[in-house]
Amino acid sequence: MALLLRRTGLSDDSDPNDWSVINDGVVVGHICEDLAVADPEWFWSIFASGPGPRRLAKAGRAPTLDEAKAQFRAAWEAREAFKSDGQQRYRRRFEIAINGTPRSYRDREELAIEAATWLKTKNPNSQVTVRDR
Repeated sequence: MALLLRRTGLSDDSDPNDWSVINDGVVVGHICEDLAVADPEWFWSIFASGPGPRRLAKAGRAPTLDEAKAQFRAAWEAREAFKSDGQQRYRRRFEIAINGTPRSYRDREELAIEAATWLKTKNPNSQVTVRDR
């Protein structure tokens, strides 16, 4: 994965310390020098959307540009690893059927079994099954 930096300004006199972070041609984040604080520092942020645990960093501050880039990369790689793991984890689908007719689907087996158990209490004379799709 190649993360690239490009100056954010469209003119030749753009701020030399204001960068867009690009992945596969798409702007995915921003790194800039924050001069509004007493000791200038670098601010970085990931433009994240979609599911992800709240514990993954989406923004931070660093004393140097190199440190900001390193922090951004680490956060980006953690997010990408979560997305890859999540796609594997949620790729499975469990079908819940009553008398062979699919009625519902769940991503996790334990939730499918719980739903099937509840359906069986509501349909005691029917065959309720769970199968991995």
